[in-house]
Amino acid sequence: MRLARLRGNPPAKSVLTDIRSRCKWLPELEKLCLRAVDRLEALHDEVAQCREDDPPRVKYIDTVVILLDRIIRRKPLLTRLARFHSVTLIIRGLHQDLDEVETGLGASIEGKEWRDQWERDRTEQFSILEQLVQNTTDRQLVREIKMKQLFQDSSVESDHDTFEQFERWKNLSGCDHILTFHGGSHASKPQFFVCEYAPYGNLRGFLTDEKNETMINILVDANYTAKLADFGFASARMHAMELNSVAATAIGSAFQADTYSLGMCMIEALTHQAPFSMVGDDTEAVEMILHGESHPRPDGVSDAVWNLISQLSEPDSAKRPTLDMAIEMIRELIKMQAKEKESDIMASIAGMTAIKSTEEAGTVPGEMVKTEVFCSWEANGSIVTTTVRTTTCTRTSASGELITEVTNTETEVTTETTETTVEEVAEETMEGTQGTITTTETTEVTEVTTIETITEEADAGSEDGMESSAALVASDTAAMSSLYARYAHESSSMESMTLSVDIDAAAQEIHRVCTGATSNEAALASLLLSKTVEQRYLIWWRYRILYKQNLSDLVKSKSDYGVLLKMLASPLEHAEAEILRKATKGLGTTEEWIYPVVMGRSNADIALLKKTFQEKYSDDLGKILNGDLSGSLKKVIETAMRGEVVDFDASVHTSAQASADADRLYKAGEGRWGTDKKTFINILVLSPAQHVRNINRAYMVKHKSGLIGAIKAEFSGDTKRALLFLVRSVLEPMDLLVELFETALKRVGKNAYGLSAWVVRYFHLLERIFIAYRRLYRQDLRIRIRSA
Repeated sequence: MRLARLRGNPPAKSVLTDIRSRCKWLPELEKLCLRAVDRLEALHDEVAQCREDDPPRVKYIDTVVILLDRIIRRKPLLTRLARFHSVTLIIRGLHQDLDEVETGLGASIEGKEWRDQWERDRTEQFSILEQLVQNTTDRQLVREIKMKQLFQDSSVESDHDTFEQFERWKNLSGCDHILTFHGGSHASKPQFFVCEYAPYGNLRGFLTDEKNETMINILVDANYTAKLADFGFASARMHAMELNSVAATAIGSAFQADTYSLGMCMIEALTHQAPFSMVGDDTEAVEMILHGESHPRPDGVSDAVWNLISQLSEPDSAKRPTLDMAIEMIRELIKMQAKEKESDIMASIAGMTAIKSTEEAGTVPGEMVKTEVFCSWEANGSIVTTTVRTTTCTRTSASGELITEVTNTETEVTTETTETTVEEVAEETMEGTQGTITTTETTEVTEVTTIETITEEADAGSEDGMESSAALVASDTAAMSSLYARYAHESSSMESMTLSVDIDAAAQEIHRVCTGATSNEAALASLLLSKTVEQRYLIWWRYRILYKQNLSDLVKSKSDYGVLLKMLASPLEHAEAEILRKATKGLGTTEEWIYPVVMGRSNADIALLKKTFQEKYSDDLGKILNGDLSGSLKKVIETAMRGEVVDFDASVHTSAQASADADRLYKAGEGRWGTDKKTFINILVLSPAQHVRNINRAYMVKHKSGLIGAIKAEFSGDTKRALLFLVRSVLEPMDLLVELFETALKRVGKNAYGLSAWVVRYFHLLERIFIAYRRLYRQDLRIRIRSA
């Protein structure tokens, strides 16, 4: 007897033999299936005697085909678990069909016997299935889930189709922006699935803080991450409108439709309204699409964003970008927006600087008054001065604990609205013209602006002006030499230090804006930029204690935060250690990132930098630099990294010694064939700044040119640039920094990292750089940054 309904018309006996061997694939159904096979084999010979159209033979063949096609197939364990109950009922039905075959053959039926055996086998086999699940399934406790039923009309899809969609979702559940799929049943009626619970609902409701049932496939989880949900169920979209075939053709193929949907989601996220909400109903919206009409441009959407959305939602599907192209376009837009944000923050730094922070005792015991003064230069030339006075009071609680409270905060803002330049404001202030600026603020502005006025007088040959100018140069050089916070050098004593209440308050506010739903770059920038270098270090240190997390790591984990904010959130020694790591890691070495970090630095800064690098990267910074550099630059950096600059001693570093060192430098360079580079490097790198200035003066008297000219004549490449950086930081620090900022601004289109490094490194000198930039380039630094 052959089975014509199967491919190849195989003999029934060989098919039954094959089924018997396949039963081993399904250990949880093996006994149940073998019982059916036993009965089929026992009836085979008698059935084979029947005609092909006899009912017993037809029923027998149907039973074999059902057993082979619907039961004896390899299927994933999840499918077998979900369908176990229904499959066992199918097997029971096969036994009932075989009862009919026996009846047709005139045989006696022992129905009760097989029924009792079937019940025993089913109980035993289910325990085997449970054991298989326990041995193969990773389990986790999930306290909050979402369970959804698919609509009854979704039953048009086969169990197999739904199962494949479940499988696809399960395989994608490891993605950060896809809702986790926990399980489901495609065999139940209605079908259902269990997935991760997104407590903040859909994206539109999250953005508007209103309960909303639109944007149903984009949800926001407990960590404020947008996630895709319920995808793949083509015929089971909940509350989805089925477009007619013409509309579907207009939207395009599946991938093109996804691109269009992405554009519509962007519109909904920006406007907080459904796309085409200006028209009467969905049918009218479809008609607009069919006639090639684009969605109107919402108010307040930038050109760059609207250009992206317009391409994604182009009515002609053939003109839409592919998904790969769309992803790349989005990445480019993010980069452009990040650059714009970075420029705005840098411009804010250049335009507003904390110029004074003092604390003094109040009028009552335990009271302290902190005064902070900020000065900003507006693009129209006006000057805004903000003074903030915070009063705190420390008292002892009943339990003996010291409690510090903020008792009062006063803010005073004054504006000078004249069209005069900063220099003119300084001159008027010196003559006693105060305008609308109060006495306190006038004093501060005078301190800031008189610097350049004095410098110009020095250029005119005033003896007093020259002395004052020299003092300012010495002050700027010292400020460039010791950049790290005082507390960073005293970190061992920080544990016992009592910090002011505003440090804790700032740390808590930073935690709020970085981790909550209100996380945003502008708020973090405002918090960091309003603090001095010392205050930012204390906030960084305190944050680690309060939240058991490094503030630098937190900010770096936020992909939308720019390079500048990531640097500002770190102590400078950490930021510079990272700069050196980037400069030396990988193929090639970025020398121009190295010498600005190590040249002209104090011995204490060099020691802390090496210690920080060792702690962060478990590497010796000196050895890495020696291994990566070569030639004269290697000798320059190696000497600087020794951190052995001697302190200035008037009894040692006399004018005679300066004159002798000037002669040694001349003989090592211009006075001989070739250059004695070792002599040059040792004298310039290891001498204190004041002695270098005296050497320069002696060199100019004797040889009609200074050290800058000598370096340019004797060195080249990065070695020349490194030594010039060192000597100019001693002789003309502001001109050096202004030129470095301008060079970085010219390159900012290619790499904003360099400019960010300059801003963070010389944050405390920005008020001076701002004025010097205006003097040298006749332009507002803030405007220059925004135009870069």
